Amino acid sequence: MNAQELHIDFDLKLQKINSNITRNIEPEEKDWLLNKEVIKFLNKRTRDISDFKRRGFEEDTKRLKDVKSLIRTVSLNVEQIEESKGRVILPSFNYKDLKASAIYYKDCEESKAREVAPIINIFRFKLPEVITEPIKVELTHYGGIKTLYNTVNLPSTYIGRNTLNLTKSFIIEARKALLTTKFKDIELYYEWYGDTYYENTFFLVSNNKLGNVKVYSDGDSNINPVYLSVSKAVRHTSEKEIKRPIRFISTESADWKEGSFLSGSLLESPTMELEEGLGFVYFPNKTIVKQVVFTYICRPNLIDIYLGTSLNLNTDACEEIVSQTVSFTNALLNSGNYEKYFNETNLIE
Repeated sequence: MNAQELHIDFDLKLQKINSNITRNIEPEEKDWLLNKEVIKFLNKRTRDISDFKRRGFEEDTKRLKDVKSLIRTVSLNVEQIEESKGRVILPSFNYKDLKASAIYYKDCEESKAREVAPIINIFRFKLPEVITEPIKVELTHYGGIKTLYNTVNLPSTYIGRNTLNLTKSFIIEARKALLTTKFKDIELYYEWYGDTYYENTFFLVSNNKLGNVKVYSDGDSNINPVYLSVSKAVRHTSEKEIKRPIRFISTESADWKEGSFLSGSLLESPTMELEEGLGFVYFPNKTIVKQVVFTYICRPNLIDIYLGTSLNLNTDACEEIVSQTVSFTNALLNSGNYEKYFNETNLIE
């Protein structure tokens, strides 16, 4: 459902249960309320504490169906940092890890190991803090030029001195543009890329060659993004590849998940500890881990009525989210705490 449909459904349901509404709820407030309820909805579907049947996420058809459109699988190269320890940089907008498998070589002699250095192409750039002229971001990839962002196409609400709206609108528009098949190998990160931090900075990252990224702050001049081509050594061997599930060792319910195919593991299989933006892989001696196949739930699109975004969940899930948002809003209105609630939260995402 798109933002307009969600707002209409919200208005109709709220009017139906509360005909005495006198307070005008602003569109931005509806967006904020709905986005908050989306996160609550995902928590109910994915957190172990809400899994009363204790069957695991993928063994519950209803829970899986509700978030199926958000499930992504990527292959991540493992950078070896110690003898039996490697690390991977997790995908951007990762909401919850589901499962992982390791592609590795068993019983390897050190003399048979060799290193290759996959190239990671990174463009790092900031958007201007104050909008005085139109801003456009263009990406050249596989010989084609894609406009990721153009303030000319945004409603006047987003044009001004409000950096938060600029950042939010760029993330929404850029993620939408990168969903196409041609650009699916590119990840967008904000402020953090692995353990690298730059304030108010965006990263465009790809294992394939990126032609160029241009950021125009007006019709003529160009803010040149910083281009980095980074080599991360990955170990290989001529031995036969093996694929085994990885056991997560930092989950709240590792005790019962070990018995589920969700993240079950043989004793000889690697384990993985997750941190913010990083995954650390531990593997047995005489083993070389080449890649991690990582399956996760990505963060859904932000609902924004002015940008006309769509919530990428199925219709049943969208309707349930609207109903829960209406119930919460109605309770706030009837308790007289609506204004206090929004003044305290300041409508920050």
